[in-house]
Amino acid sequence: LKTVAARIKKCIREIDTGVRLGGDEFAVLLEQIVSIEDVASIAQRILQLLA
Repeated sequence: LKTVAARIKKCIREIDTGVRLGGDEFAVLLEQIVSIEDVASIAQRILQLLA
């Protein structure tokens, strides 16, 4: 779980928040999103690092 949390933290920006909800569930709150492409880009980075 610590490894997953560290990988997610590397993918998000300083202004964003990543938290562990419980078990193996995580959530990310993205701040100041301008477009859906911003969300897609961050999500893609997270998926690549967790694969």
